[in-house]
Amino acid sequence: MRINKQDIKYDLKPETKPAFDRWTIRHFLGWTVLGLLKPDLEDKTVLALNIGSEIGEEFIAQADDEWKFRHEPIPNKIVDVIANQLGFMFGQGLRNEMFPPDEEYEEYDYFEEEYEEEYEEEE
Repeated sequence: MRINKQDIKYDLKPETKPAFDRWTIRHFLGWTVLGLLKPDLEDKTVLALNIGSEIGEEFIAQADDEWKFRHEPIPNKIVDVIANQLGFMFGQGLRNEMFPPDEEYEEYDYFEEEYEEEYEEEE
């Protein structure tokens, strides 16, 4: 998925890729969508998927010459992991703002405690 001259330059010498590039933005947006669709995933699970996908990218880049352009230097991988986590948290926050979690049980517990206190006073 080569788009411009800059990408072709980086494809020829992947070690020259900057830490932040257009793929970082795509990572952020993709993980934002995941945060919107699956906001209940645990942080540990998301981090494991995140790091696993970066390791998978490197294995693919090493295994096939056609995908060699996907090789990225370590700083780029670190920035991608951070962008993925931030994207997921952003999507999760958007989802919680648009559809707040159900607070019915908390209110029920509060009224139940209040009722028990009144009941004990009457006895």
